[in-house]
Amino acid sequence: MKNITRVAVVIAAMAFIAGVIYTEGLGLFPTANKAESNNPVYALSYPDKDKNAYDFSQLRGKVAVVNFWATWCGPCRDEMPDLNQLSQSYKDSDVVFIGIAADDAEQVGEFLESTKVDYKIVTAEFDAIPLSQSLGNNNSVLPFTLIIDQTGKILDRHVGRIKSDEIRSIVDAALTSKQN
Repeated sequence: MKNITRVAVVIAAMAFIAGVIYTEGLGLFPTANKAESNNPVYALSYPDKDKNAYDFSQLRGKVAVVNFWATWCGPCRDEMPDLNQLSQSYKDSDVVFIGIAADDAEQVGEFLESTKVDYKIVTAEFDAIPLSQSLGNNNSVLPFTLIIDQTGKILDRHVGRIKSDEIRSIVDAALTSKQN
């Protein structure tokens, strides 16, 4: 009786392992690499200030600093000069800064007329907060910043104003790891 039980357990374990291997091959249980390369951010497309669609798939293979913000958000406005300066310091490398506004296009346009921002700004309107929640902003707080490496892996999720030194440290480490 004990031998039958052992054989049944071994057969069940082998069937389970075979099933996992089979379904992984079908893509039903993505591996880490598949999940990273299929980062949901890459599927996004929102209009920029000129109403041209910005396709986030352009971020593939680059380090991306994605900042959710709003014109009515004081900490968002306060960190924009730092983000702008950082974007300029990385302009000759594979680092992209992009702001996703949780406002309507008209408000964003008016804001950008009086505020210097050199990095790409897109308008997600009412989609911005639920989108940020789906990416880890559990408290729906702005600003919310993601730093994504070249493979699509989210390296950092930051709620609230992020400091330049923190961004620089994470981005530099991502750029260094790509070189190694």
